[in-house]
Amino acid sequence: MKKTTLIILLIVLTCSCSDAKKNKGSNEIKQAKAGAFMSAKINGVNFYSDNPTYLKIDNFINIDGRSKDKTKIIRLQIRYDNGSATYTVGKKTNKKGNMIYTYNKDHWIASKHRGEGTITLTEKGDYLIGEFSFTGDSGNNTKQITDGKFKVKNKTLNLR
Repeated sequence: MKKTTLIILLIVLTCSCSDAKKNKGSNEIKQAKAGAFMSAKINGVNFYSDNPTYLKIDNFINIDGRSKDKTKIIRLQIRYDNGSATYTVGKKTNKKGNMIYTYNKDHWIASKHRGEGTITLTEKGDYLIGEFSFTGDSGNNTKQITDGKFKVKNKTLNLR
């Protein structure tokens, strides 16, 4: 009886480890295969958008990532100087831009008025690739958006 129990326990443990290995990095694999994506952690909870929208008008960019159920949105808006650069958004900067996390109709913002954050942008081929993090402030409480990454098709819209 002890041998049977031990064998069953080993089989369950082996299967569990196998599933963990399959799931480990599945988000990274998904990102690598995707043409466009946005991911982050919101107070430690994973956020993922497999179809973020991107708009560049002159030197302003707007990137929106929405969760599958459309209840969560991360929006990054910044004056972009083209090329690789890191931008800081917050009360201590005069940079034009903001970073917003929205859950249903509640907003946590990093802008020149409240909150703070950084975004690093790089152009690679036809893509704009970035990493970001920010502390969004709703006026009542804050949210930590960390480990943010995105990749979007780099398109310019000239409205002149």
